[in-house]
Amino acid sequence: MFNNPLSFKGRIGRIEYLITFMVFWAYAIGLTLAVNQENSNVLSFVKLVVSYFLITQGAKRCHDIGKSGWFQLIPFFFIYMLIKKGEEGRNKWG
Repeated sequence: MFNNPLSFKGRIGRIEYLITFMVFWAYAIGLTLAVNQENSNVLSFVKLVVSYFLITQGAKRCHDIGKSGWFQLIPFFFIYMLIKKGEEGRNKWG
């Protein structure tokens, strides 16, 4: 689990994506509540790094269901990614 979390290559299952999604939102909300407005530049940078993590994991989840990683940009597609079972065996992305 969480092999090469910052790479766009590979596939991940529903559980790993769900964990990633929940950790991302818990971290984002926690940072927003913990950091005062004086450090908003630091907060923005940290959120950018954490968002990159979510995007890479989302791309791998899209690969698992046989879609391009760009599909995650469709509004509410993350719900489909959380529900859809991955393709059996190898596909175009591994």
